[in-house]
Amino acid sequence: MADILGYSIAVLVYSSPLLLAGLGELLVERTGLVNLGVEGIVALGAAVAALVGVATGKWAYSYLAAGLAGMMLILVYYLLVVVLEAEQIVVGLAVFFAGLGLAELIGSQTSGLPATPAPRLGGLLDPISPASLLLATATWPLLYHTWRGYALRSVGESPQTAKALGVDTKRIRLYALLAEGFLAGLAGAHILLGVYYARWYSGITTGWGWLALGVVVLGYWHPLGVLVASLFTGLLFAVLQPLLAAQGIPSAVAASFPYLAVLVALVVLSALARRIGITPPATVWRE
Repeated sequence: MADILGYSIAVLVYSSPLLLAGLGELLVERTGLVNLGVEGIVALGAAVAALVGVATGKWAYSYLAAGLAGMMLILVYYLLVVVLEAEQIVVGLAVFFAGLGLAELIGSQTSGLPATPAPRLGGLLDPISPASLLLATATWPLLYHTWRGYALRSVGESPQTAKALGVDTKRIRLYALLAEGFLAGLAGAHILLGVYYARWYSGITTGWGWLALGVVVLGYWHPLGVLVASLFTGLLFAVLQPLLAAQGIPSAVAASFPYLAVLVALVVLSALARRIGITPPATVWRE
């Protein structure tokens, strides 16, 4: 029983950064945009959390600062893509590289000193991981049972029709992007303070932002789908990866297994989704 509880907590902790960043990207893609800069925002969030944590010793300040840093970086994407109508793929990659560069610059200022890790409720589970579950369940009715959710989804299906109905598409996209920036920054902070050991090092968040993009597609642009996909990926990291390593499989192979498994799942489920008629937002992925 203790082993099951321990594995369950580990799965939840590993899945929560993907869930946070994935929900943010879900909102953005539901407005018809794709932000390939999530990885850079996650990296920046981890670095800012480390610097603030070392300076203040307050884990809550670290999370808040990481979220605000993510919002500031994603404003660049908004100004270039939504306001100036630049190519979103190019801008997304620019945000990715800018985030990585800033993360290296900021994170190196910690000199390897540890920040304050997230507390463990009852000595077991941090507060951010269950909060991410609540956020996912709250996003579902927000998107599908409120006028604002309908307006957001309508922008992703047809911006012209949404405008004709009186929806301010730029404002909707701004809100979605700011939410993504904050959540991706939180994800970076949680990788540092919740998943690992609160000590920043170069590349600590490598791959997590790209996995967040993957869980959005794997969850087929639905909050509950993103939740399931995040838990599935967390299971790969928390349980299957250590088991592979324990069986004598080379560490490089075991470390790459979650990424390969997500890639295979994306290929299989995308084929199944076409057959049963599940479709993504029209302005994001067109045949």
